[in-house]
Amino acid sequence: MKEKDVLEKIKEFERTLPKFEDGRINYSGTKYAPVVLIFIMYDGKILLLKRSGKVRTYQGKWNTVAGYLDEMHPIKEKVLEELSEEIDVHEDNIGSIKLADAHEE
Repeated sequence: MKEKDVLEKIKEFERTLPKFEDGRINYSGTKYAPVVLIFIMYDGKILLLKRSGKVRTYQGKWNTVAGYLDEMHPIKEKVLEELSEEIDVHEDNIGSIKLADAHEE
């Protein structure tokens, strides 16, 4: 699935699902939710983060940086937003970004 197909699915969700007060799509009552997973490599190693007890899902589990695609923005923009929010890494600190095809279950 390519980025344009993912964005079409988000548009569909945006039309049919409720929204939070700030306008983001609320996926809490649905079986599916598009998520971006960000794999960070440095010096041949992949960064894993232990999830906080303050998050709603997978508390205490190891994961990558991730976030719901809950707004109509390009995926690269969402990647940069999540990196900034979760680990304080900004675009000028990034060597390259590679987008892979989406995986759908």
